[in-house]
Amino acid sequence: MSVIAVHCHRARPRACALRFAGSFGVFALLALSPPASAQWVSTGGPGGGTARDLIEIDGALLVANNYDFFAADGGVYRSEDEGATWTLRNSEAPRPFDEFVRIGTAVFANHTGQGVFRSTDGGATWQPVNTGLGSLAVTALGVEGGDLYAGTSASGVFRSTNLGESWDPVNNGLPVGTEVTALASAGGAVFAGIWLQGVWRSLNDGASWEPVNNGLPPISTWGGPSTFAVVGSEVFVCVLTVQGIEGGVFRTSTLGDMWAPANNGLPSAGTQRANAVYAAGGLLFAH
Repeated sequence: MSVIAVHCHRARPRACALRFAGSFGVFALLALSPPASAQWVSTGGPGGGTARDLIEIDGALLVANNYDFFAADGGVYRSEDEGATWTLRNSEAPRPFDEFVRIGTAVFANHTGQGVFRSTDGGATWQPVNTGLGSLAVTALGVEGGDLYAGTSASGVFRSTNLGESWDPVNNGLPVGTEVTALASAGGAVFAGIWLQGVWRSLNDGASWEPVNNGLPPISTWGGPSTFAVVGSEVFVCVLTVQGIEGGVFRTSTLGDMWAPANNGLPSAGTQRANAVYAAGGLLFAH
């Protein structure tokens, strides 16, 4: 069982909830004082299925708990007591939701096959918001300012300026048939991880894109960025490599103009130092 995501409760940044791959429910890592006393405790559910992602909204936590053949009661669960108890909010939510993002009180989730969904009532109900999307195979979501971005498996990047009511393609400069693996934003820039094409950046709300791979391994040696993470003004990317080239975590403080390895302390077995990187509460996590 391995850590694959992290989220910190914003009202209590020292209480971080991390999710696991597996059918063991959700666990929370309580970073107590002193740090040596930090420990994992069960959140009290929800059990069964796989916790795909977790987000905080209005002081509550939402978790997408599904994508398990044997889970009869998967769906979106909500906790208002930092994970002590969970209530099934919508068992009819598509399975699996892969990722949550939010703009104000609106929460968005993507489903690889059914597109983008929006909830404005804390996850109780979800509506598809796919008008204008060129593909329902949505593989990544991102937010910059009040704009919502969706990455797809073969049709590139789309942007919505009206909370998902409509979408427009924003692919100028991107390779044709782009498969987007990850999205992130920092300092007014939007970053897209492209399978077999590296990291791309837009400085004008997606109107145009340019590759920004200086300092990263040669494109021919890696599949694509698995995840981005943003801590302050720094952007981190996890690079999955092949052909014996060392991958792992790289960082930039220049919005992608130059990247540098950030693997000190990570396991060094083989060439893949990490599979994903996440940020929460000003901290960086990798697995």
